Amino acid sequence: MGANPGAKNLTERLEHLPETNQHDDHQEKNSSRSRPVRERQDGLRTVTGKREDLTRRIQLLDGALAEGVSFVEICEAVTSRKNKEYAVPFSRTEFHERLVLLPQCLRSTENCVAEEKSAEYVCARCRSCKIAQIIDRAEELGYLGVRILKGGSAVAHILAEVAPRAVLGIACMFEGAIGILECEKAGIAVQFIPLLRDGCADTDVDITEVLEIMGFQRD
Repeated sequence: MGANPGAKNLTERLEHLPETNQHDDHQEKNSSRSRPVRERQDGLRTVTGKREDLTRRIQLLDGALAEGVSFVEICEAVTSRKNKEYAVPFSRTEFHERLVLLPQCLRSTENCVAEEKSAEYVCARCRSCKIAQIIDRAEELGYLGVRILKGGSAVAHILAEVAPRAVLGIACMFEGAIGILECEKAGIAVQFIPLLRDGCADTDVDITEVLEIMGFQRD
């Protein structure tokens, strides 16, 4: 199939949107760790009607959806733009204030012995998938933690509970776009890595890229 001109136009418009103060204010927003968690929860909510909600938010960002642009292409444009915007604030966040969010579909359904706990899984490090490597690296660097979510609707709750200053998220393109915008609403720097293979189970991610971004730090 040929390139979709609508997708190109959308990406160009996203790239040329006026810059806002939200990223300049990121450090100021997060400089006071005594700020009540309740305040940081303002605007956070569990995502319902995800497709409609994301579309509405993109319309606010971009004015209107480009005709002929697929939903996947919209998500790709948004995640690419947001990764660029948040790269510097993410890199300047201390490791002990970062959180990793993973999808449960990364697990090996045949061998996984993780414990189910509410909307999450607790890894038993059976090493039948790449999750254990990510947890090992997070502990080595001193991250806040690694959470394995059953679904994207748990993101807002986790952000409110843990109150990280930065998040590295791994997911399909759609859930990634939703997660990025949830982090943005909470004033949290975010980086997103899409799955190499989508699906509801036994998906995959570039572990080299994950480990590199986890260790990404800049003065």
